[in-house]
Amino acid sequence: MAERLGEQEVARLRVRAEVDYLPVVALLVREMGRRLGLSQRAVFELEHAVDEAATNIVQHAFEPDERGEYTVRLLRRPGRVVVALEDQGIPFDLDKFRQGEGTGLGRRFLEAYADQWNLSYLGPQGKRLEIVKHLPHTDARDHYRPEELDDLRQAEPAPPDEPLALRLMQPQDAVALARCVYRTYGYSYTSEYIYYPERTREMLASGEMTSCVAVNPAGEIVGHIALIRHHPQAKVAESGQALVDPRYRGRGLFKKGKLFLVEQARRMGLYGLFSESVTIHPYTQKGNLSLGARETGLLLGYAPQQLRFKRLAGGRQTQRQTVVLYYLPVNPAPRRTAWLPPRHAGMIQRLWRHCGLERRAQRPEQPPAAPHTHLEVKVRPEWGHAFIAVEQAGAELVEQVRAQLEDLCIQGLRCIYLDLPLALAPAAARCAELEELGFFFAGLLPEMHPSGDVLRLQYLHDLRLDLDQVVLVSELGRELMAYIRERM
Repeated sequence: MAERLGEQEVARLRVRAEVDYLPVVALLVREMGRRLGLSQRAVFELEHAVDEAATNIVQHAFEPDERGEYTVRLLRRPGRVVVALEDQGIPFDLDKFRQGEGTGLGRRFLEAYADQWNLSYLGPQGKRLEIVKHLPHTDARDHYRPEELDDLRQAEPAPPDEPLALRLMQPQDAVALARCVYRTYGYSYTSEYIYYPERTREMLASGEMTSCVAVNPAGEIVGHIALIRHHPQAKVAESGQALVDPRYRGRGLFKKGKLFLVEQARRMGLYGLFSESVTIHPYTQKGNLSLGARETGLLLGYAPQQLRFKRLAGGRQTQRQTVVLYYLPVNPAPRRTAWLPPRHAGMIQRLWRHCGLERRAQRPEQPPAAPHTHLEVKVRPEWGHAFIAVEQAGAELVEQVRAQLEDLCIQGLRCIYLDLPLALAPAAARCAELEELGFFFAGLLPEMHPSGDVLRLQYLHDLRLDLDQVVLVSELGRELMAYIRERM
């Protein structure tokens, strides 16, 4: 597992895989959860989720006559407490999975008690489950009286000549940012931590988030855009959380803020920035294109339906929102060799040229598989979607992905994404087999993996979308939509 920005390990316990020692694990989680600031209810939920996961390890991860062990790690990340359980027991058992036995997931407890969870399957190197709980920080509404919140909703447009300043956001700005988010989105914004100033402060302090804010003469934050990095070695960052106070729309704040962050990213040595633009209106798409960002794909139904835009035409949604993927080059990316799935070779090469990337394409015929399949699964229940990332492709790749897909569908997740690094020949060669499971083309993510580019596939579970409602402003965006429609 890659190191996370701002992560601190606060406790580690190596314990024998026996029922008698489960109370010791529960005691560690209970006491450390309290000391790290979780509420009584959150401690209760975390303890029960961990107990279920540890019990599954004890009962199913080792042979009856085997003296197994597993590790429990308590981690503190910005705004969250994480318990990671790691074992090197029996590799993931597909037959037991299909029978609902011994998956080690404790799925019902995760659904009920975890705010987020991440899974890693590493063949004989073991398994890792991360259970995440958010810290109970103060909601931004607690900083204002009810009449002040009413004022936020009813404020008139600001004078068009009012001067505004752009600068890097500081931790002490977190409350003002939450106020700006409320004015822009109400309480529908899906990156919910942004409403909790303490969490935002920690993300800024750790370097996980770098933000540009626009400030008016009264010191209010009236615009914001952020770069999010997920680990210290990341060579690309996600550009997101772009918002403009409704009183200040029409002044080009999105473009100015993103140019400000492009310069920051250039100094940081990043290759490029990713971003996602909603398709219920054309404005952020036009803003990205005006900056030189290049379309690389479409994620159908990616964003929850409840996201609303105050005072913006077309702001009501009747379905989950599709987003356009963009890549904005910042510094020259290295030359790469990539293995191309034959059925998507033409489109991938088209996107490489569009992004100005130097790539040497190869088409694998029968590349040797790795000894085992390594997968990482990240579940975002508040967004209703999950990601399966292939880190190593063994002979059982398709069956492992099929099992994970079945489980994620049982959990009710609507959109499931599968990421295939194009540096892995065995993964690229089996793209067609994976698409037979119901996955189809989503897009290209340049430099998303340490080895280079990633091909993203998508799967829609029990989700009907009217794609004619999707607003696309560019010729390539419409070409991508046509390409995806044909392959759904």
